[in-house]
Amino acid sequence: MANNNSRLTYIAPKEKFVMVSNEVITKFEPLLVGIYCKLVKLSSGKSLDMEFISKKIEVSQKRLRKVIVFLEEKGYITREPMK
Repeated sequence: MANNNSRLTYIAPKEKFVMVSNEVITKFEPLLVGIYCKLVKLSSGKSLDMEFISKKIEVSQKRLRKVIVFLEEKGYITREPMK
């Protein structure tokens, strides 16, 4: 697991709009989908600090880390170490 001092970068879709299938909506828990949407909104191509995200969306850092790991494994976001 990455350390707490990492930043997230949203990977923009290749097209301007992407249709989300019903399978994605029903397969993933609402919190995960909501966090992903909030990351997209907050990021807009900028790097985000995990602590900032946690406070902004009012989710514990532990829960946020689990969602971030899942989103990273699925290729929706990337993490980059920071100093």
